[in-house]
Amino acid sequence: MVDRLRLKSALKELSNEIEKITGIQIERLNDREILLLNTVAVFVGIITGYVSIGFRWLIHIFQNYILENQYSLEPADFANNILGNWFYIVPPIGFLIVVTLTKWLAPEAGGHGVPEVIEALVTKAGRIRGRIVAVKGLSSALTIAAGGSVGKEGPIVQIGAAGGSLLGQLFRMPPKGV
Repeated sequence: MVDRLRLKSALKELSNEIEKITGIQIERLNDREILLLNTVAVFVGIITGYVSIGFRWLIHIFQNYILENQYSLEPADFANNILGNWFYIVPPIGFLIVVTLTKWLAPEAGGHGVPEVIEALVTKAGRIRGRIVAVKGLSSALTIAAGGSVGKEGPIVQIGAAGGSLLGQLFRMPPKGV
């Protein structure tokens, strides 16, 4: 009985924290809304997993094309690249391409990824434009392939969040459920 009370208290506390952060009142959702929210979450997770695999492949394709002038899904061989000393101009050129691409197509795709997702949750009711998936994926993969100092996790978070936002909008979920 004591464990059940502690669990109920912990769930209530968690529900309150979720409400503070997202504005979603878990306890006030009906069974249909909870089922829809969880179903969409499962699909977003599966889709994001596959997108992250594709993202890694895209990085390998870009790296192999830049360094070895070939297409391959395998990691590139940095030691035996065809550029020789010209290798050092790849990061600045990659940076210029990425900045131009991002500013022109989707300025909100810039940044690390996670802060932009939080900003969309707080200021835009979780709405993220669909083009973020393509622009963030391409620009981040090109940055990493060209030797830029960025990680893979932030872009994957932003791509997954944009996919979740699109699914939420597709299913006409209320803004606080997106």
